[in-house]
Amino acid sequence: MLAGERKKILLVEDESPISMAESEILRNFGYDVVMASGGEEAVGLATRDRGIGLALMDIDLGAGIDGPETARRILERRDIPIVFLSSHDEESYVDRAHEITRYGYVLKNSGPFVLRSTIETAFELFEATTRARENEERLLRAELVAGFGSWEFDLTDLSVVASPGARQIYGLGSGDWSISDVQQLPLAQYRSLLDRALHGIVDGTGPYDIVFEIRRPDDHSLRSIHSIAKYDAKRNTVTGTIHDITERQKAVDALRAGEESLAITLQSIGDAVIATDIEGRVTRMNPAAERLTGWSLAEALGRPLSEVFVIVNALSRQAVENPVVRVVRTGSVVGLANHTVLLSRRGEEYQIADSASPIKDRLGKVRGVILVFSDVTEKYRAEEELRTSEAEFRSLVENMQVGVLLFSPRGEILLSNPRACEILGAGEDRLRGKTSSDAAWDAIREDGSLFPSSALPVSRAIATRLPVPNIVLGIYRPARKDRVWLLVDATPLLADDGKVRQVVCTFIDITERRRAEAEVKKLLVEKEIILKEVHHRVKNNMNTMKSLLFLQSQSVKNEAVAAALMDASGRLQSMYVLYEKLYRSSAFTELSLTEYLPALVDEVLGIFPNADAVTVTTDVDDLAMDPKTLSTLGIIVNELITNAMKYAFTGRKGGSIGISMSRDGELMRLVVRDDGIGVPETVDFGNSSGFGLMLVNMLAAQLRGSVRLERGGGTAVVLEFAYNPA
Repeated sequence: MLAGERKKILLVEDESPISMAESEILRNFGYDVVMASGGEEAVGLATRDRGIGLALMDIDLGAGIDGPETARRILERRDIPIVFLSSHDEESYVDRAHEITRYGYVLKNSGPFVLRSTIETAFELFEATTRARENEERLLRAELVAGFGSWEFDLTDLSVVASPGARQIYGLGSGDWSISDVQQLPLAQYRSLLDRALHGIVDGTGPYDIVFEIRRPDDHSLRSIHSIAKYDAKRNTVTGTIHDITERQKAVDALRAGEESLAITLQSIGDAVIATDIEGRVTRMNPAAERLTGWSLAEALGRPLSEVFVIVNALSRQAVENPVVRVVRTGSVVGLANHTVLLSRRGEEYQIADSASPIKDRLGKVRGVILVFSDVTEKYRAEEELRTSEAEFRSLVENMQVGVLLFSPRGEILLSNPRACEILGAGEDRLRGKTSSDAAWDAIREDGSLFPSSALPVSRAIATRLPVPNIVLGIYRPARKDRVWLLVDATPLLADDGKVRQVVCTFIDITERRRAEAEVKKLLVEKEIILKEVHHRVKNNMNTMKSLLFLQSQSVKNEAVAAALMDASGRLQSMYVLYEKLYRSSAFTELSLTEYLPALVDEVLGIFPNADAVTVTTDVDDLAMDPKTLSTLGIIVNELITNAMKYAFTGRKGGSIGISMSRDGELMRLVVRDDGIGVPETVDFGNSSGFGLMLVNMLAAQLRGSVRLERGGGTAVVLEFAYNPA
């Protein structure tokens, strides 16, 4: 009922005059009145009209249900105060009324004052009862929500009074409790503890603030209880509260287990970990963090992180902003920039990588920061070296004057240097992703046939996992509409498992070289034709000269002149033989003695009619000599054989001539020996008047050698000179 609103009374009276009079009295008191003449009508009005705040009724209502029954039915539907108004003062009537309500019993004709006082008291008592009940219900709800309950233990009669909350926590129901009932609830290991606590507060030796466990009798569940109590000496009672902390205890146990697990984890992980509160003060460190910072947890605990975790930029040496400050400011994860160095308390420096994350509560509010970092000094150094190496490699590749392509295991171009782009006539962006076997290359062999894709250098390197060197192929360049010739090497780079990781392909443009080689070949062919013509003419000229000398010798009458002309022809013959041998040799700068001297001997002997009567042997070492030396030796051999054939066998039918040439260390020795009549003692190379011996002596000097005659059993000429290989 709202403040200031008139209260409404249901008046139940079967006598109309009495009902009218009582109604008028009630209205004069300031009440609104609703009248009913019978019990059933009164129940209906009380049920329908929620504004009725009190029922005033007679006990005897005539026919139908009487007043107590009417009141009982109304109270089943509504909670309102009921005051009985009756002319009966017998104890039996009063008892009947008290069974229904205790808000009032007024005798009729007691006077307006008594009636008014009784009604007002009934309203006040009802409101007080309602408030008390609501408070009790509110307290019960609060107890149930909070898991609290209250109890009181009377030490005089050992009785126990408990609140509904306590009853629910203990699971003992709504009946009376005894001290023995309560003492059976705690587990056995806690009972002595509870007894000591109770005696402690009674005799003043200790507080009653304990945690214990009970097993509830209703559902047999284990519950953790926190109880606090005080002793009232005047009343000799102990009043206390109990709090069901089972869930909290589980959370605490879980938290403790989590803390232990976290501690074990932090102790075992390799990364360094530092935790701080919202103000950035250290609350936790693991051993890795202690080692890197140089601070123990005991020393660092409670200190600002900036004192323990000192970081600077490796390049500028300027202090780096504390990551905790940034995390608190932004509320998000923060990572350190590259080149961050941690300065250890011991003076050591570590290149580190880290991240700082906020520690948030259930409402998302930042309560602290967790910092995780690791020593990446070696990794950073290796990465720097790798970056430097890669930069140097790329610079080297980009500045190489050969084309370089890097292929994937699938044969796709990953990288190309400027020279490769220049040679192939395409930019790096157009080359990237193109395969070595792309039909657009139109790769051909030197003979003009198509180069099969499987035979291409990169394809072979991938298939065989072996280097493929010096492959010549022609590539078509669409942008320039021409063909370029390349000399290609392909080298596979293998992974640890032996598979091809990449293929490096290097190549040079040999288009101009091929053009030049073709020109050289053409010139060589022309040169060979010219040389053949020159050789032919030289041979013809030399033969012509020999023929002229022969004809001249035949036409003169002077035998000495004729002999001189024939000797000249023989010397020319030695040159002819040498020329012929050199021309037919694959090397123009040298010729073996075995190819030249035996052939020369045969040519010289061929001009003498008696050659068949002379046995000639040659024993020549296979030594290469230059044409100039061989020419000189040829003239000497020609002179010595000619002299032997002319003079050694005079008066004889025949004989033998031996020619040998050998090497003894650095000394060459030529020996021409005959078994003829011998040379007179008066004849020697130093005093000979003959042109032949004089020529041999001069040519020996030209070879920076010496020549001598050996007599006995014929004649031997020995020539010795230093060996100068071709």
